[in-house]
Amino acid sequence: MPKKQPQEDLIDRVLNKTLGEGSLRRWAGTGVWSLLALTLLAVVIIGIPKLEASRSLREADRDVTMTLVDAPEWFTNAPELIGEMEARMTQVAGADPFDRTGLMKAHRILQEGGWFDQLERVERQANGSLLVYGTLVNPAAVIRWQGVDHLVDDQGRLLDKEFEMGTASPLLPLITGTKTSPPRHADGTLDFGGLWANSEDLDAGVRLAGLIAPRSWSNEIESIDVGEYTSDRNLWLACHSGPRILWGHAPGTRGATEITSNEKLRMIDSIHKTYGPFRKLDYEVIDVRLDLATVSRVAIGEEMNSE
Repeated sequence: MPKKQPQEDLIDRVLNKTLGEGSLRRWAGTGVWSLLALTLLAVVIIGIPKLEASRSLREADRDVTMTLVDAPEWFTNAPELIGEMEARMTQVAGADPFDRTGLMKAHRILQEGGWFDQLERVERQANGSLLVYGTLVNPAAVIRWQGVDHLVDDQGRLLDKEFEMGTASPLLPLITGTKTSPPRHADGTLDFGGLWANSEDLDAGVRLAGLIAPRSWSNEIESIDVGEYTSDRNLWLACHSGPRILWGHAPGTRGATEITSNEKLRMIDSIHKTYGPFRKLDYEVIDVRLDLATVSRVAIGEEMNSE
């Protein structure tokens, strides 16, 4: 079987047959090969970028999602937060699987939100979706400042989430009365991840919020008032309906006449068990700093348990 002639031999044979062996033939040969080279160059310069642009447009139309690997339960039960975080990330990351700069921007967006104790990496899957590896902080309370409720973690660090007054989850303790403004950068913007509870009143409020969280009556507490802490070392628990509970010093500390934090908890447990929900209690203040709960008016148990 005859061997197939290379493309170069075929072109030369055609030129030789039509133009002969003279100078015209040489000029024509050079021109043909130059034309082929220019064509290939045009494909590289014009065609490939057009293909890349077309591919990028197709990628941009693709829905991009974010998945936090091994996410804690509180995060998976917060669809609004997931949606906000996903929208911010995908906006800067895009869907182009070759866009490393976008991934770096997405990493920075997450880091600046203060949500991670440790943010290891952000990866992009073949379909453009994002995988996030890291350890989240634990949201612990909201702090009311100038009509806005700001979310903080259990260390008192500010998180990139704020609520209109009273709209945060009832599972999050509310701390009111602070005179300490939230942490800010030098340019005045909020410092997410920065420590807010670096003042005595907020540190005391966050610690008390963590202490009462497991108690059966904690959902009846509307807020922890730290307004008197700087001057009198007093923390107050305000109920949604019912009395105010005078707690006193922050957990782990106490005045000369105060009982311990565990004794205070047991006292509130006993009052709640004896008289029922706080909304049924017909007095204004419960003082649990001393060995006996003092109230502005003594309640009769039978009346308190009646509907």
